[in-house]
Amino acid sequence: MSKPGTLYQREAMQFFDELAAADPGNKKCVDCGAHNPIWASLSYGSYFCLECSGIHRSLGVHISFVRSLNMDSWSPEQQTKMRLGGNTAFATHMQRCGMPASMRGLECIRDKYHSASAAAYREYHGARCRGDPCPERHGGQRGGQRVRGEPVLRADKSDPAVP
Repeated sequence: MSKPGTLYQREAMQFFDELAAADPGNKKCVDCGAHNPIWASLSYGSYFCLECSGIHRSLGVHISFVRSLNMDSWSPEQQTKMRLGGNTAFATHMQRCGMPASMRGLECIRDKYHSASAAAYREYHGARCRGDPCPERHGGQRGGQRVRGEPVLRADKSDPAVP
């Protein structure tokens, strides 16, 4: 039996259409730019296409917890993760961390999501969704590479991911 407030199929798609209207970035795959993505990562609150979803699933749930927008049910907690996320917030974070614009497409997904920048956003997004104090987001000042001792990037009020 589903929890009260769980969305499925048509209701779920209506919910995601509303989120896409609020953030037009959600209408394109966050990784390759394909139109009308039908998969999402709860870990980042981001949306991607069928082709990119295969790579996300292979990363493991500890990196990217993947759901289908129209085939899976969406609990109230999962809806919150998507409501507080969005492709624009994630892409803005990665850009501010120095992730090169060339880090797009299928061949870059593994490197992108194994970067310190993606890990910092994943932690930040998770804490925000749980209502915990948000950790400082550590940036990938070296193109999103895994680097120890990276400088802290403090979010500012212009950041769409900061309430």
